[in-house]
Amino acid sequence: MKTLILLSIGFTMAFFEDAHGKQVVDQVCTGDVTLSSQAEVDAFNCTELTGRLVISGPDITNLNTLSSLRKVGGNLSISDNPNLETLDLPALDTLNGGLSIENNPALLTVTGFSSLVYAGSISIGGNPKLVSISGFNSLQRVSLLQDMGGLPYGGFQIGLNDALTNIQGFGALRSSGNFRIGSNRSLLALDGFPALEGVTGEFSISNNESLKTINGFNKFRSITGIPRLITTVSLLIQNNASLESLDGLSSLNFMSGPVQAWPPSSGTVVVNITGNPKLTQCCSLRNLLDVLLGDSSGLPQTVLINISENGGGCTREDILNCEKICNGDVTLSSQAEVDAFNCTEVTGNLTISGNDITDLSSLSSLTRVGGNLTISDNPNLTSLDDLSVLEDLGDGILSITRNANLSSISGFN
Repeated sequence: MKTLILLSIGFTMAFFEDAHGKQVVDQVCTGDVTLSSQAEVDAFNCTELTGRLVISGPDITNLNTLSSLRKVGGNLSISDNPNLETLDLPALDTLNGGLSIENNPALLTVTGFSSLVYAGSISIGGNPKLVSISGFNSLQRVSLLQDMGGLPYGGFQIGLNDALTNIQGFGALRSSGNFRIGSNRSLLALDGFPALEGVTGEFSISNNESLKTINGFNKFRSITGIPRLITTVSLLIQNNASLESLDGLSSLNFMSGPVQAWPPSSGTVVVNITGNPKLTQCCSLRNLLDVLLGDSSGLPQTVLINISENGGGCTREDILNCEKICNGDVTLSSQAEVDAFNCTEVTGNLTISGNDITDLSSLSSLTRVGGNLTISDNPNLTSLDDLSVLEDLGDGILSITRNANLSSISGFN
């Protein structure tokens, strides 16, 4: 965006180029604005609005005059427009409140929010003909709003869009308040959130009857709360009739409900994976269950886990019996660390090096190392027989050096 300031006698005019390269006069409007007809939309010429903006009218068919709107200080509501088919606000880069796109019965596509970086919340729901959502390519963070009592609500919500098959264009989204995708009966896949790392409050994917796979969440690692405000955090995958796999959640390994000092209370973690009759591939949750059940977070919290009424192979017990994949590099530098090792695969490098290491029996289930395997400087290690099931070293290098008492490497046969 280019800005040019022209000074004349007694006033200042600001110009900028809109998304189509057209030079536009910067016009700041104060207060709240409601546009309830196409005529009012056509007369709108603000590039910045300090208050909230409501667009709702029976004859509104396009929002072309809003193509230069850059800032909204409050909420932006685009709702109850029976004749609005497309939605495109390409210049909007600042939204201090929430974005609500709801109950627009003719709306087919939501595109062109390509400049928006932050939103207090996003809710897209009740649009029965909406087929696709895209164009939020710059959006990095969706927060939570606060009610009159200061309690948080909102977040990222897409629901009750019967024709929606695809959600794309959120490739830059890194963090979100409550992340909820539910009751979109035509939605087939979820693979459009590759940068999402953390969610505050609740992560819920429920009642999407055609959804088969949850992929594209490869960086999603944590669900956390807010002290005194959100002390219960939840992972809810419920009532998705066609869902077969949770492979996209394999990086999720931390959930924590904050501890409240006064009045004293512990946080609560809820995991409900229920009512998905075709869901049989749940091993991606193994790392998360190990953390929660092993209390390795070190935090005093209540953990409630219900994994039931899914397809064969997706119960709590089944998941705990899955092979455990450990992501990244692993270094074992003591016998205690070796004894605690329980991975069947390490995706990165594995290094074993420690003065007191004598026994590698806890590695007897290790089948694959994706990177280098280095066994060095273990003066008391005598045998590698316990590595007999290791089949694959990926593209890495096997290095066995400076093990003074090692007498056998037959474990690699």
